[in-house]
Amino acid sequence: MPSTSFVSDIVKSFLSVLKLRALYLFAIAITSGFVLFANDYLLEIFQLKEIAPTVRPFAGVSFLFSCSLIVMLFLNAAVRRLKITARAIRGFLRLHHLTKSEQDILQMFVLGRESTWFYDDVDGDVCNLEHLRIIYKASPWEHQVIGISYGIRYWALRYLKWFPSLLGESRVEQLRHRSW
Repeated sequence: MPSTSFVSDIVKSFLSVLKLRALYLFAIAITSGFVLFANDYLLEIFQLKEIAPTVRPFAGVSFLFSCSLIVMLFLNAAVRRLKITARAIRGFLRLHHLTKSEQDILQMFVLGRESTWFYDDVDGDVCNLEHLRIIYKASPWEHQVIGISYGIRYWALRYLKWFPSLLGESRVEQLRHRSW
């Protein structure tokens, strides 16, 4: 029975292979696919004909492994993109159902000329807008008196300027009389 350190070393080396960048995975897939599927004429040109029979089983395993990892990378990227899109859609929909205090927070960005405003990070409305990725922390440092600086995301600012009625009816007239 193998020792636990031996097994953990094998698992560590396997996990380090999983962390390969996509560029290296493509190179491994192309190289192993060439050795695996090339005819004898091409192998003779690259002087691989003598070692090809002994290397082909390993090339087949590395080809399957690298191709499966490439597919997993693509699926992971697609899932991440879907999550980002779903979050953005939730943000757009959330802008249509703002509370009065959230409207007050966002009107400071839309009506004001400042790109960042300072708010307390324990405010529930600010935390909710940050969680929905409508606003973001502009600086990781907190000012002891005035709080943390927050900025509004560009898409949210443009959307609120296009649809000023989302900030409340009283703010529509203020936005109409402003020159951008």
